[in-house]
Amino acid sequence: MVGGQDSKQHTVQPYVTGTSVIGLKCADGVVLGADTLVSYGSLAKNRKTSRLMTVSNHCSLGFSGEYSDFQEIQSTLEELMIAEYCMADKIPMQPRAIHQYLARVMYEKRNKQDPLYNQIVIGGVSPATGEG
Repeated sequence: MVGGQDSKQHTVQPYVTGTSVIGLKCADGVVLGADTLVSYGSLAKNRKTSRLMTVSNHCSLGFSGEYSDFQEIQSTLEELMIAEYCMADKIPMQPRAIHQYLARVMYEKRNKQDPLYNQIVIGGVSPATGEG
């Protein structure tokens, strides 16, 4: 059925985007920073949107790119963190594991021709080793 209700359309280019994110490794941990502007093409859609997310007490992430794709990543991570915390002896996922999970999610979406148009910076400190 062409153009009917059963057809699924994918985003072919990002519409609502954000730009700058930076992550720095310091002696005592990591620092993430991002601007707060979200643009719709060349129009400044919102000037006070946070593009940083706290994943756990030891890990945060920042993103640039399509805002709705980040919201999908955000809800997926929140569900994952709840499931992992409840099923894995109440131990939250480490930053390295979160990075590997997101890399696989983005790879899967890209292979299904429905990519997430985001660039993600993940920063955290492993409580076991203290490495950032």
